[in-house]
Amino acid sequence: MQNCVGESCRAAELTASRSDQKAVEDDRKQKKKRLELKLKINKEQMRYLKLQEGHKKTLDQCIGTSRTECRETIQRKAQESRKEDL
Repeated sequence: MQNCVGESCRAAELTASRSDQKAVEDDRKQKKKRLELKLKINKEQMRYLKLQEGHKKTLDQCIGTSRTECRETIQRKAQESRKEDL
């Protein structure tokens, strides 16, 4: 840009400025997408841990009952947790 004169120099500066702004905007969008994805993954992990913990409690309650009763209890609890997530 040091070899430019007058209007052509100004136009070159504006073009460079716009490309820099676009690069900054693109970077912000990518960071936002990464954060949203990370948040989504964390939510899924928490949901899984919550379900896993619920199943452990349910299995503890099933001790001394028949397999079918226990299975029905687990299925019922899973359906209830799905309803809560909606």
